[in-house]
Amino acid sequence: MLLASSRKNLIGALSGNFLEYYDVTLYGFFSALLGPIFFPTQDPFVTSLLTLTAFAVGYLARPFGGMFFGYLGDKFGRKKALSLAVILVTIPTFAIGLMPSYEEIGILAPLLVLLCRILQGICTGGEYPGAAVFIAEHSGPRRKALLCSLVPASSLLGAITGTLIGALFVQEEMPPWGWRIPFLIGGALGFSAFLLRRQIAETHVFETLSEVAKSPNPIWTSFKSHTPLILGTALIGAGTLVPFNLVMVYMSSFMEHEILSFSTSESLLMTSGLMTLFMLILPICGLLAQKWGRQKMMISSCFFNALLAYPLFYLSYFAESFSHLFIYKSILVIISAGFVAPTVSYFTDLFPPQTRYTALGFSIALGEGIGGGTTPLIATYLSHTTQNPLSPSFYLMFSSLVSVLGIVVIARTVHKRHASK
Repeated sequence: MLLASSRKNLIGALSGNFLEYYDVTLYGFFSALLGPIFFPTQDPFVTSLLTLTAFAVGYLARPFGGMFFGYLGDKFGRKKALSLAVILVTIPTFAIGLMPSYEEIGILAPLLVLLCRILQGICTGGEYPGAAVFIAEHSGPRRKALLCSLVPASSLLGAITGTLIGALFVQEEMPPWGWRIPFLIGGALGFSAFLLRRQIAETHVFETLSEVAKSPNPIWTSFKSHTPLILGTALIGAGTLVPFNLVMVYMSSFMEHEILSFSTSESLLMTSGLMTLFMLILPICGLLAQKWGRQKMMISSCFFNALLAYPLFYLSYFAESFSHLFIYKSILVIISAGFVAPTVSYFTDLFPPQTRYTALGFSIALGEGIGGGTTPLIATYLSHTTQNPLSPSFYLMFSSLVSVLGIVVIARTVHKRHASK
């Protein structure tokens, strides 16, 4: 169990992570709707690419957020960095809710949306790894994998909430501007999360670091001393979001099935059900990883992802019923949960406390930004250019192999360090 007054610290740490992914999901959920409002073109395909590019930009900004908030967290404390991240992310979310359309302010509209996505990405780059470090340092070794698996689970809870609230405000009886309300709600949630963050206790690990032990420049020290581990972590981080964004974003919004066609409510039910399954499976996988071994579980999940990606995409594309499609996607979700659940506690054990937040923040954000954030864009491009709706499955196979390479790099680096000692 958590070592410090646990429940308050756990809820406070997870509240910001919940909010960050509420915000990210809102943009993904409304991407098809926001395209004509902020990125209007004559070609619907180009509009989709521009909208997804703005989605990807938010992810590509994450490494900068990882370094910025990581530096603050390693120099001045995890609590201060997390509190700043959660209050800053409310600004772009609230701003998108008030943003004038392209028709009203012209080219400024897409530029301001891009700016908001960049700021969201910077804050998220410091939020997820910060919550991971905070919970890991408050956890006992026996339950670290289980408790750290709640970090991605809280992300999914935020995503589910964002999806459901978003769906509520696109009903036919809602006014055309109704989509703005969920973004404004995100601003209110951000302030509430900030108040929760102010009540959490700093980790004992950071408090016991003497001023001499702290790194004078955590960014420089991280790259100087831990480059191979940062590279390995980034490669694994790239694989954590690829399956999620393929299933929840691309397959839900941009993949047209051969036989089935869904109403908005059916698509919502499918996505919400899959995210709920993912959220519930994660703690179970975290517990199993604690008993079986985190590295073994991650490699096994990568193997099954690479092996089953194409068959499951094929079955999904030609699915004859809603229930069959849900089953095929659920298999992808369960395999992905087996990979994602152990990663948080696995990563936090790789770096020393002096540079843990910085190194982890940059490496996870770099992997997620390059590999995960671009997934819907790459999948849409592959499907369009190859005229093969199953081609994105090869990207999932590739990401699984990249993740295994990351595990190998980390294992070899750790082995060399132990041997040298």
